[in-house]
Amino acid sequence: MVHFFRCLILLLLLLNLPSHGQNQAIISPSFDTLCLEELMNIKITVASIKELTPRQSPGIVTYITAEDIRNQGARDLMEVLRLVPGFEYGTDVEGIVGLGIRGNWAHEGKVVLFIDGREMNESLYSTLQFGNHYPVENIERIEIIRGPGSALHGGFAAYAVINIITRNPKTKFETSATAYQSTTAKDYGRKTFSLYGGHSGTKGAFSLKFNGSESQRSHQDYSDVYGSTYSMQGQSNIRSYFLNAGGNIGNLYVRLIMTITR
Repeated sequence: MVHFFRCLILLLLLLNLPSHGQNQAIISPSFDTLCLEELMNIKITVASIKELTPRQSPGIVTYITAEDIRNQGARDLMEVLRLVPGFEYGTDVEGIVGLGIRGNWAHEGKVVLFIDGREMNESLYSTLQFGNHYPVENIERIEIIRGPGSALHGGFAAYAVINIITRNPKTKFETSATAYQSTTAKDYGRKTFSLYGGHSGTKGAFSLKFNGSESQRSHQDYSDVYGSTYSMQGQSNIRSYFLNAGGNIGNLYVRLIMTITR
């Protein structure tokens, strides 16, 4: 695994050589600068097969841009979705954090998450785990149906649909890297490292996004119903690795998404 990540970093460094340090910022509309007519003409794809405006869309849709995420200061997808009306979190078995929608427990197969068109629900119980699982550094926009979407997206979409579109290259060569760490009075809270590389040409485009992070859920003492107590400091670490690579050559389109959480 360590050898794989070293090769990944080397690949991005090589990709950066011809670019001479040229980076392309994510360009997303800001709601604060758009007039009412422009807001009503934003194109949304999550609620229909083709692009529609919010007025035409057959559902209650929330639209979140990359700028909204940066202004919020969110470090994880869980923090972004917490501000969506009707979205809140709860705890399942083994401390797994799941999503509740409008007061209903949606953890097992009642909400579907797409990242660049790929369904992220696990195949055994159709659940979605949150809390240091899905990075936000390279998200371009998020489209959310706050209501049923099963007619278009299948049985997992009974309560809501979350559609994430990540950053794609808009110039010949693009690279970027971010790293940060947060601390608490007792220990670190979260460590994150993110890499992005992209290439766009006349014959096709390619992008690679990698994120590695580690966080601690709590530094407090936990007491169960039997009166047993133990400290969660150093015992509630979550390490997560997220790889999203894809591109196209002509009409051939390929996408690989891999997540490892432990």
